[in-house]
Amino acid sequence: MAKANILFLGGGNMTRAIVAGLVQNQYPVEKIGVVDRNPEKCAHFQQAWGIRAETTLTPALTAAKIIVLAIKPQDAAPACNLIQAHCQAHSPLIISVMAGITVQNLAAALGQYLAIVRAMPNTPAAIQCGATGLFAGPHCSDLDKNQAETILRATGIVTWLEQEDQLAAITALSGSGPAYYFYFMEIMSEVAIKMGIPTDTARLFAAQTAYGAAKLALEAPDFAKLRAQVTSKGGSTAAALASMQEHHLDQLIEKAMESCKNRALELAKGLA
Repeated sequence: MAKANILFLGGGNMTRAIVAGLVQNQYPVEKIGVVDRNPEKCAHFQQAWGIRAETTLTPALTAAKIIVLAIKPQDAAPACNLIQAHCQAHSPLIISVMAGITVQNLAAALGQYLAIVRAMPNTPAAIQCGATGLFAGPHCSDLDKNQAETILRATGIVTWLEQEDQLAAITALSGSGPAYYFYFMEIMSEVAIKMGIPTDTARLFAAQTAYGAAKLALEAPDFAKLRAQVTSKGGSTAAALASMQEHHLDQLIEKAMESCKNRALELAKGLA
């Protein structure tokens, strides 16, 4: 498949993650462009990868056949106004990584018959360990879907969702999920430091333990069985898990993910 020109609108962390994955997968840097109003962010793309990055939408950048909307949902309306005329004149494939902003919202702002794909990636995309949920709007062809999948597969695993509202749950699971694990590692390392473990060792062991557990889980994703293999009856692990259950960790996580999902749905109102 020929490599199409891609324009990223927004130069934040998610754009960096996707661009890093694309470059590592030999996507031609001359076919990637970035627009961000922050000159320092633009300089990063130019210095790190030699990618054209500008603070304004120049004619060279509007040659893109694919536009990736990678701005905050709160900035969706002005961003759509910026590219509306171009979209209606040239009908590029639109890939949105904005949480909550629906295909219907985007079609109303950019053009009713545009090919629109919504994507929910996560930041491990920067090291090609991402997980991305995809949903195709009604005007997407197989080629459009293949192009979107090619871009996101460069950053890790992808899956197509049958219903758009499932993206909110994907946001709560994998989109925001890395922050949950980082927070858990942060807490574990801080407790270990209080127990007398040196700071560097505590942080290294917290990260390596998470990495090892994740690798085991990917090879045999029966989480309950893996947990049981570590848990001897009446042992120290059993005592730790009993404390978590006594304090309803499962309910706390469920409430947190529901809050994330609900916030993702609320953000759609910004472009309604």
